[in-house]
Amino acid sequence: MDLTFSFVKLMAVKIGIIYLVSGFGGSVLSSLFIRDHISVGASGALFGLLGAMLSELITNWTIYSNKVSVPNSLGQPNFYGFLHGY
Repeated sequence: MDLTFSFVKLMAVKIGIIYLVSGFGGSVLSSLFIRDHISVGASGALFGLLGAMLSELITNWTIYSNKVSVPNSLGQPNFYGFLHGY
């Protein structure tokens, strides 16, 4: 039980770091490239998390047994995010 809890805690910290770094990076890049408008939101952080999921998928592609459903579960959030303009 203790080992499982520490693994979950470590993964939560990693996800939090990815979220914060990608959100900060998205805000900085937005302020550099769009100087006429003020933009706020979590879209950069959310796309950072989706990018991290995509990199995990590509890195561990060989261990997935059902290779059809895995890209579908990642592709749908990306498709709807780009469709709605996040």
